[in-house]
Amino acid sequence: MMAQLLSTELLSYADLLWNYHCLHQSLQPAECMIVLGNDDLRTAKYAADLFNRGMAKYVVITGQASRHSSHFLPFSEAEKFAQVMEANGVSRAVLLLEHRATNTGENITFTRQLLAEKSLQLHSFLVVTKPYMERRALATFQKIWPNQQVVITSLPSIFTSFLDERHSARRVINAMIGYVYRMRDYAQQGFQVEQEVPMSIWNAVHQLEAQGFQRT
Repeated sequence: MMAQLLSTELLSYADLLWNYHCLHQSLQPAECMIVLGNDDLRTAKYAADLFNRGMAKYVVITGQASRHSSHFLPFSEAEKFAQVMEANGVSRAVLLLEHRATNTGENITFTRQLLAEKSLQLHSFLVVTKPYMERRALATFQKIWPNQQVVITSLPSIFTSFLDERHSARRVINAMIGYVYRMRDYAQQGFQVEQEVPMSIWNAVHQLEAQGFQRT
């Protein structure tokens, strides 16, 4: 489903969820950039741009291939992202790769372990992810690695301009709905810090669900 096929009302609900998940934090240099692997190579290109602008000294790329990124095989998400970043001007020598993580919690946990193994005691981080993963990434990072300076960022985009062949409106909306439920459920389960979910966001979720969208 392309965005132009959404009614004005449904598009407004999708935009509301998009702007809830996107934190729009101000960029600032950090000791270490953590790039969360996913199926979208635009994330890696954006991370390369940030590094080339001097936004971090160290880079950790984390993630193995998932069902969404199986088109990267035989490479992990970390390895595929490393190839893209190298092609965009980042020296392979500055990249630390973590190939095991299968979810956001493991991304942060295994990155923390990797840096400890390298005897790198770092305290400021720039986390690069997909736009609609920003809030979830922040809540998870703050739970697993508290008392650190962290900024979450993603390729600047609005909902409609983010969509492409792999990221259809339906897929992205379903994911955004699922992430709203995770804001509530994962905090209760101790996987991330609590995030406020305004009633307007729940209303958007329920309106979209009534039109056949469903959390993934």
